Amino acid sequence: MANDLIINIYGQEAWHTDAKIVASKEGLLLLRQSIDKALKEGVATIGLGYPPLYASDGEGYLLGIITLDGWDDKRWRAHKPDYRCLEH
Repeated sequence: MANDLIINIYGQEAWHTDAKIVASKEGLLLLRQSIDKALKEGVATIGLGYPPLYASDGEGYLLGIITLDGWDDKRWRAHKPDYRCLEH
């Protein structure tokens, strides 16, 4: 199963553009479990230790999932969008 834990996350390139998650079934199941853990405990991590998490290029990486409250939660300031606009 560990070899099939593949999750690619594509963030927004600019305001109002789409984002997407492309993953293997095993990756999505682990993501769902990790989201449930973050909802319960406030934070979860995938790829730290075993099982490893991979992008589709074969490189391993760490995915953190953090639960914050609504717009009034001041911790949002540390998590601003990081848009990757492509210049032509």
